[in-house]
Amino acid sequence: MVKWIVQTNLASMVETSDNVKMEKICKNHGFEFEGVKVVPFSGIIPDFDQNMPTIFYGGTGWINNIYTRYPDHKGIFFNPESVFTHWIEKYKEDALNYGASETTFEKLANQNYQNNEYFFIRPVSDQKEFNGGVISFEDIKFWRDKIMTDTPDLASLPIVVAEPYALSHEWRLFIVNEKVITGSLYKTYSVRNTSEVVPPVVVEFAEKQAKVYSPADVFVMDVCKCGYKLYVIEIGCFNSAGFYDADLEKIICAVSKHVENLYEV
Repeated sequence: MVKWIVQTNLASMVETSDNVKMEKICKNHGFEFEGVKVVPFSGIIPDFDQNMPTIFYGGTGWINNIYTRYPDHKGIFFNPESVFTHWIEKYKEDALNYGASETTFEKLANQNYQNNEYFFIRPVSDQKEFNGGVISFEDIKFWRDKIMTDTPDLASLPIVVAEPYALSHEWRLFIVNEKVITGSLYKTYSVRNTSEVVPPVVVEFAEKQAKVYSPADVFVMDVCKCGYKLYVIEIGCFNSAGFYDADLEKIICAVSKHVENLYEV
């Protein structure tokens, strides 16, 4: 018997009712489901039977708290070593921001750039300290000043800085044992645009890259089209990844089967 413990008060869950869909799918396939409302910054984690195949899904902070307490738990697929500077060296030129530099907000804001110059920035880690994106140098300096006032530690957070690119399409792929289970288009030309249709060439590209490097047996890979070429945008922990229009039933069944098999070994 597989059990899913799902955070139900995520902002994304409220918008899409994914938790309701997840509960229905679990019940249809004989999996247990437990919804949990997480108190932000509380550090409280749920009690669970460690001998029962249990899969967690929720916010990054909550998942990290559970992982910190139970680092060997088989239902969390977080790999702390798989930071940007680690995995980008695996994919090399097939990664969108290969060759990007590592710095901090404080150091970047002290550089001599024009206010209207733009950069792509993101955290080095997979902890979602902030959402990556394209930002002007003027706004980078504004962020730096605000960070130094409100959260000084964030000013020294390792970040990635790269040239911004025009991306025509962005997809999220759900991968189990190097195979794409399902996926979703989530942006076209930087505008949210979801669709369950994922071209075969994108699936083939993702599976090829998964054979080069997979941070865990189960993970997500974001792939983009830039010009005529496909690139890996980033990879991340499945347990906190948004689903968009991916086939949720395929995800739950595939991950459940994988985790169940892990407990049988």
